[in-house]
Amino acid sequence: MNNHLQFDYIIIGQGLAGSLLAWQLLQLRQRILVIDSTEKNTASRIAAGIINPVTGLKLAKMALAESYLSEANSLYSTLENYFATTFFQSRNMLRIFKSIDEKQLFESRLKDPAFRPFLKTVHPAHHFSCLSDDFGSGSQLCTGYVNSPLLLDKMIEFLKENNAYLTKSVERSTIKQNSNGVMIDHYSAKTVIFCEGYQASTNPWFKWLPFAPVKGEILNASIRTPLSNHIINSGNWLLPTLNTDTHTQFRFGATYEREKLSTLPTRQGQETLVKAIRCIIRDGSNAKIKIRAHLAGIRPCTRDRMPFIGLHPQNPKLAIFNGFGSKGALLIPYYASLFARHLVFAESIPKNCHINRYWDE
Repeated sequence: MNNHLQFDYIIIGQGLAGSLLAWQLLQLRQRILVIDSTEKNTASRIAAGIINPVTGLKLAKMALAESYLSEANSLYSTLENYFATTFFQSRNMLRIFKSIDEKQLFESRLKDPAFRPFLKTVHPAHHFSCLSDDFGSGSQLCTGYVNSPLLLDKMIEFLKENNAYLTKSVERSTIKQNSNGVMIDHYSAKTVIFCEGYQASTNPWFKWLPFAPVKGEILNASIRTPLSNHIINSGNWLLPTLNTDTHTQFRFGATYEREKLSTLPTRQGQETLVKAIRCIIRDGSNAKIKIRAHLAGIRPCTRDRMPFIGLHPQNPKLAIFNGFGSKGALLIPYYASLFARHLVFAESIPKNCHINRYWDE
């Protein structure tokens, strides 16, 4: 008698990657089980979930920006309708210029037709009384943020209702393979998909992939100054969560630490972030900043800044869906749809995100 519970796919990890891939597979009527250890300090639960397709000092537009945005808007809207809850907030971003060169670059991008959907107004210096904008600022469009913790909590409820969720820490040594697929205890599936975040860098089947994990620290804080309701970008980002006439509550981040990787906040991290907050706010040296929470997580970044997606080249019963770094809220909806169709319909995966790009080296 076979007492094993049979699934098509077992997903290990219920961060944003595991959750959205699970949703897509369920829409394709696949039998899935998501296994998660409910670790609190995951990157998905700590990150601000900011969506921004034009980034960096060079104001570079992501190659598939339009496709990423279309898929993200569609999926988050679908999830909001299903759960009758708002997850995604569309909000313009205000980029604070730190030099004349930055302002001139923004102005030149405004003249480029490829950037017109994403950039808008150049504001003169001191346009915002609350901000330190001595060189002016520019408005970015098609930006916003996703409330990932709320979305993940709703997905847990949904998965439990569909008998597709298990709270458990999986020891990789207990994963057994046979001719029919993979077994974890008395759960079996034809494929196991690892969505483990930064912990995938120690996965024995996928540790050959060049992960480049980065620790990030974030503050939840408040200040007795009303700020612009934009997402503010000045090297760091500032995300207002509650604005009144007398004060602003906000999230602020983030640090980038590549050497000392842990999920513990540090005094140095807090001091660095507070100093950066004071630089963004006009007369910030005198501002009274109240720290409400100090959080830390590890981003699953990759060496080439592209995700790791695909079946193991020698062991196709094992798969990975990972490596979205700090842009997961924007990238994961697109790639979750792509990978689900690959798994179910054998549609192709682009070379630049397929894990075979490193197996062939």
